[in-house]
Amino acid sequence: MQDQFGQLSGIEGNDAAALALAQEKEAFMSKVRHDLKTPLANLKLAAQYLTRKYRKGDFQDMEKYLVEITTQVDTLTRLINELSEASRSGHD
Repeated sequence: MQDQFGQLSGIEGNDAAALALAQEKEAFMSKVRHDLKTPLANLKLAAQYLTRKYRKGDFQDMEKYLVEITTQVDTLTRLINELSEASRSGHD
């Protein structure tokens, strides 16, 4: 039911707020999933490439890919730290 100002009131207002919060949470989690999967995919590709090169005895470009792996691990660490910080600040 809406009041004279067009605002939802009572249970409907609570339901609308809960729905909005659930949608916001889902959008956030979708972004987190994407942000975590991207560096993981890059790590996997770099590791697979290095494995193939190593098995062939070809050590050219290895340093470049090891630096890339380190960069992606740093990215994941930063994302996880940010997620942990956001979780902690939500409980204050």
